[in-house]
Amino acid sequence: MTFPESGNVSYELLSPNLDGSLELALINLLPQTASSMEPVAHKGEEIAFIIKGHVKLYLNDEVLLLNPGDSVKIHHHLLVFFHYFFLNYTPSCSPYNIPT
Repeated sequence: MTFPESGNVSYELLSPNLDGSLELALINLLPQTASSMEPVAHKGEEIAFIIKGHVKLYLNDEVLLLNPGDSVKIHHHLLVFFHYFFLNYTPSCSPYNIPT
């Protein structure tokens, strides 16, 4: 299931449903976009694993740079949002032509 929240972010539920205490979702962000307009906190903990691209993770007042293969555990009380960007970003890039 895919839940488009905006034109820049989509959520794909990988768990069978939302009934359990743990859900797994794949979040896709377009380059130069963020997961939300402002930091948010969740009831439960989160784990993020970066598959592709580079992400700035804002945790309260701390900023972490995450690269492919990096993971992070986010405690429930922290304000968080993700900003996805290309290190070598140019306006001519497309999702199918990703610089490395």
